[in-house]
Amino acid sequence: MPKKFSYNLYIMSDVLRDIKLKCLNWQTKSNLAVWLSLFFFFARYGYSNQLPR
Repeated sequence: MPKKFSYNLYIMSDVLRDIKLKCLNWQTKSNLAVWLSLFFFFARYGYSNQLPR
């Protein structure tokens, strides 16, 4: 695994944990939907970033 990729995953998990905590604090389904969409966006962005051009 490239260093950059694992570092990005580490940053991402940190951000996602923060978002998840906020969602759990508010306890609303709309926030969960936002969290899921953010997760998929970050995953897609991260993976497309790593593909060789």
